Amino acid sequence: MSPYDFFTLFFPDDLFTLISDHTNLYAQQWLAAHQPLSEHCRMKAWRATTADEIKAFISIEIAMGLTVMADRADHWSQHWLVGGNFGKIMSYNRYTLIKMCLHFADNSGQKPKDHPEYDPLYKIRPVLDRCAATYLEHIIPGKKISVDESMLKFKGRLYFKQYLPMKPVKWGIKLFALCDSETGAVLKFFVYTGKSNNGDSGGATKNVVMNLLEPLLGKGHVVYMDNYYTSPDLVAELKIAGTGVTGTVRANRKHLPPNIKTVSNGLKKGEPAQYWKTDHMTALAWHDVKRVHVLSSIRNIGTTQTQIRSAKDPTGFRQISKPTSIVDYNQHMGGVDRFDQLGSYYKFPHRSYKWYQVIYHFCIEAALVNGFIFQKKANSKYSQRQFRLEVIDSLLEKSSYTPHVQARRKSVVTPNVDPAMRLKTRCFISKYENPKYKPDCRVCSDRSKGHRKQTRYFCATCNIPLCPEKCFEKYHTNKIYK
Repeated sequence: MSPYDFFTLFFPDDLFTLISDHTNLYAQQWLAAHQPLSEHCRMKAWRATTADEIKAFISIEIAMGLTVMADRADHWSQHWLVGGNFGKIMSYNRYTLIKMCLHFADNSGQKPKDHPEYDPLYKIRPVLDRCAATYLEHIIPGKKISVDESMLKFKGRLYFKQYLPMKPVKWGIKLFALCDSETGAVLKFFVYTGKSNNGDSGGATKNVVMNLLEPLLGKGHVVYMDNYYTSPDLVAELKIAGTGVTGTVRANRKHLPPNIKTVSNGLKKGEPAQYWKTDHMTALAWHDVKRVHVLSSIRNIGTTQTQIRSAKDPTGFRQISKPTSIVDYNQHMGGVDRFDQLGSYYKFPHRSYKWYQVIYHFCIEAALVNGFIFQKKANSKYSQRQFRLEVIDSLLEKSSYTPHVQARRKSVVTPNVDPAMRLKTRCFISKYENPKYKPDCRVCSDRSKGHRKQTRYFCATCNIPLCPEKCFEKYHTNKIYK
């Protein structure tokens, strides 16, 4: 299988048609609602898009993560040193039009907020449902899996936007994700849309975990989670459902041993862990850098010798005795963090003003990361950058898309000699053969200030358009000629 085959396992081909259909529908609805159009309206140039053009559009957005620029328009720069080839695939104006109209559902079908069937994620629901169905269809996860939150950066107006000060991305859209602990592949996720829809306290965290684990219950997995989710009630319920749990837990959770807090308060660094055990689970308290409480339903009582860094030891390391459940937790809890790390290297670098496009970009990233993980298992010759380049090439090759790019006249001709040589080289004035070709003079023309001066003459050596009077001499004798 090629990288493109792995990518389309998690972002199926039929999504390109779905996106093109709804993008065209939105453009038609917008044009009908805004007639007559103003003289300079960008939408006057709109023409219907196709699934093949959407493939080219997505290939451009993947490529933006590989060639990061400060501004989106810079990818189409004509500068002789930093200019790219984006314009050979799609003009900037066409890219902007598709970006403006990009839609994934029919807006007219959305229920009002006071309707009992109102869906906050209606605008992105078709893409979410289609992508989510592919993860566990094509992935058989390992025994160890982990649950955690992930944040998608977004600072626009959105009622279910979250602020998590302890996360690297503090403002944005919160996801609850289930990932394979070994590889970091995402298995399932859903978007938090507010307390009224998902809950935020009490038994709601238990519902989050049960929702994520529903297709994997009873298959012998062990799930790792932090103290936001772990509770004795949840551990007992998952134990009955045939799923093991290891997670940190807050000492004030209901149904924990009543003396766990008082006993743990007296623990000091280096002292053995304290254990409490029932038929279904084991709780422990231990103090290292700070105090930690762990609740587990699998048999991992005991200690493990581990090596940590130490400036005082002549070898630079020292051996310590750690509870086995904490070693196990540290080793397997980072599945979601591993997924976030892989997705952060080459993600789409520009902000989106529409929240549903942020989630759309996440679905693209999830397909790329999952595809890369399993492509590397099958054939490890690709780095993630090479994998994405192969996907970009295939998106363009497998479509019959023909770029509609008009060649534009360059107001300034790119020099074909070292600019410093213009002061040392013997130069001669010449005249363009085409009488209609009159580019801007490099010296006296400045469109940014509203002054345009065109000429039919140029330097034959430097290939620079110059006025034959004073500008030719000024360009070849002054370091600063403007």
